Amino acid sequence: MITDPSGNSSERGPINGSTTKIGVINTAPTVMLGSTNPNSNTDLNTVFTQSKRAVNNHLWYYFGWVRDTAGTGFIALEFEHNELSAACKTNVTADNCNPWANRQGGTGGNADFVIMWDQSGTSTDIIKRNFICSNGAAKCSNTLGTGALVTLAVCASPVSTDPADNCHRVLPADAAASFGLPPLRKQDLNDASRGEVAIDLTTQVFTSGTCQSFANIIPGTVTGNSDQADYKDVVLSKFPAVSNCGTVTITKNTSPERLAGEFKYSLTTDNLATIFGSTVDSDCSENTALENTDKKVCNGKLTTTAVAAPDTYNETDTISDLLEADTHWTLTEPTVDSKFALDSIDCTDSDGGTYHLYGSSATTVSAFKVIAGATTACVIVNKLVKTTPEAATAQTGFAQIKDAITLTKLTPDASDKGDARVTFALYSANTCIDPKPADNVLGNRVYISDPIALTYSNQNQTATATMLDANAKSIAPGITYYWRVTYTGDVFNNSFTTSCNSETGSVSFTFTP
Repeated sequence: MITDPSGNSSERGPINGSTTKIGVINTAPTVMLGSTNPNSNTDLNTVFTQSKRAVNNHLWYYFGWVRDTAGTGFIALEFEHNELSAACKTNVTADNCNPWANRQGGTGGNADFVIMWDQSGTSTDIIKRNFICSNGAAKCSNTLGTGALVTLAVCASPVSTDPADNCHRVLPADAAASFGLPPLRKQDLNDASRGEVAIDLTTQVFTSGTCQSFANIIPGTVTGNSDQADYKDVVLSKFPAVSNCGTVTITKNTSPERLAGEFKYSLTTDNLATIFGSTVDSDCSENTALENTDKKVCNGKLTTTAVAAPDTYNETDTISDLLEADTHWTLTEPTVDSKFALDSIDCTDSDGGTYHLYGSSATTVSAFKVIAGATTACVIVNKLVKTTPEAATAQTGFAQIKDAITLTKLTPDASDKGDARVTFALYSANTCIDPKPADNVLGNRVYISDPIALTYSNQNQTATATMLDANAKSIAPGITYYWRVTYTGDVFNNSFTTSCNSETGSVSFTFTP
């Protein structure tokens, strides 16, 4: 339901002029919309639209309306293949917008069209008129200001009833119209200010085996039954598109989420010779030679990543122009990344129908539904296959050791005794080889302390130095380590380095079960 300004309220609509008549309004240069105030009998204040499949799978379009008051004139409901222009997408009533600018003419399925009927209630005939190319081309569109290349087909007299004609009267089997509401009591009159119409698009518009869609729909009213009469009211809104083909989205999730992988899928149906109305959708990237491939299947590939952003770690393919075939569609995953197992496949159609195609969480069904002009959303979840690592156990232990040195018989009172230092080094072999990077010698030294100052006593004849707690060295059991200590000396005392075998250290552990 779309509400539209009514009564004395001004609203945006076509400015009356020679370029804003129904047949040529697509050529009108902007600014072509302005403030209008339609007469009450042509003022649409509420409209209702819906496209729906009948039990015989024919797609019907329903349109209902309410006017301020009853009156004469006709209602025109225009269907255009092309979307609104970029200017109109931003604001369908903006000064730089011409909602009719992308009108298309042509033959057969290329033609935009308008259905119209007498809103006074004196006739329930519904007329369908195609837009054609004035040069007879199979497809055309206008450039603003270049003239009416796209024109409205002229009706013969009497009006044809052949759907193949560019102007024809729709037979009652293919359309239904109701003008006014039935009276609740005999003394009441019909409310002729409102009515409804429905048309079978399958028989009147769509060509079997091809995809067609109408992205822009414009209801409007005109006073009089002439193509030269002015528009009185239009309802400018982004109405839902109408299509005889459906769309399927396929999203890949992993469990746990955000795991990288590559997954292939296969979308097909058991009810159609081909699943595409025209060319194969580019998302069917695994089909061989897309432009020449068999149209009975869509083979695609989805990739997941470990990216942290919530909307980027999985991937979705949108597969359009699928010939609607009711509940006959299947989705499978023929090959799976070896790190994963297929966990579930679930689809939800636009009517809220749910289909559990794979997985143990619920009863499965063999197929799901694609609805014309709508999207069925499918999600495939792959679960990580956990591995069982190989294990080998071994008991280990470590101990921390420190070292200390005591120097005796020092000649006391050296002027630089405060600068003397001791360095502790530990080696894993009794050769005590220091590394020599310049000579590419690794050596067997496993630890060396920072230079440590001495603490003097006994009138400075005795000095001691101990490794700091922070420098304690962890050693493994069963290995003998060798200490060497270097003293820098001072002006009264010589420097020295202890021998490699002068002090050793080792540790052993007993493990109790």
